[in-house]
Amino acid sequence: MHRLPLNKILPIVQEGPFVRFHSMAELGNINDINLEPMNYGAGGAGPGFSRDEPLSRRGEKLMLPAWFEQQREAIEANLEPIQVRLLEGDQE
Repeated sequence: MHRLPLNKILPIVQEGPFVRFHSMAELGNINDINLEPMNYGAGGAGPGFSRDEPLSRRGEKLMLPAWFEQQREAIEANLEPIQVRLLEGDQE
């Protein structure tokens, strides 16, 4: 069986009001993430990313819609830890 590399990003598609992209993990899972259409295209700094937290604090915690806040503890308990690393050009 041919496996894709860990977290290979598959083609990005716009489906109605959503931008959808799939990431196929090494185990064969496909994860869908639906985002609002962004003014600057997929991966841009459109309104969906800057509405609920300022740029200087982005990525410090999991942002959830208000209707999921009651389940925050259960959601976070089921997430795998992530390793944050700086890339060339990033500032500490």
